Amino acid sequence: MANLQGGRVILGISSFRGEYMLPKILKKFYEKYPGVRVDIVEANSMALEDHLVRGSVDLAIVALPLTRVDHEVEFLKRDEIFLVANRHHPVMKHARKRDGSPYYRVDLKDTAEYEYILSDYDTILGSISRREFKKAGVRVISHNSNITAAMGVAMAREGLGLAHPYSTYQSRAALALDRVIRETV
Repeated sequence: MANLQGGRVILGISSFRGEYMLPKILKKFYEKYPGVRVDIVEANSMALEDHLVRGSVDLAIVALPLTRVDHEVEFLKRDEIFLVANRHHPVMKHARKRDGSPYYRVDLKDTAEYEYILSDYDTILGSISRREFKKAGVRVISHNSNITAAMGVAMAREGLGLAHPYSTYQSRAALALDRVIRETV
């Protein structure tokens, strides 16, 4: 690229992050640098790390931890992993209000008898979730364990199980659920 006047950048981003981060950022980038083309490679964070190592993307926005990339990494934001449940799900009997927050807290041990909707093992979200369950001594019940965060949240909203997405999706699920409740009241 010549002083950002022209050229091409290949950007890797997950569907999850791409959906809520990329459109606004990309729009501003194109307004500022109309001659630079950005090609998007959409994949999960582990696959994007492989793309970085192979050199098939120039940069990527991925979830940490990285396992194979050994060059410069810039931390953008912290994103917690939350539990999403329908407000009528039986797990809510274990829910306790979090101080100063509109959300509730549930100990993972109290979720052991309920079915989960999980992301695949080969995703950062899926691997972190399973590590946390193991650390809590919870043997997970899941018949749907290759589901995207968005689909998991949608299924949990309908009461089909518990989802374990990043907090960004948890917030969106709470907003969507609140909208549905207001529309039906």
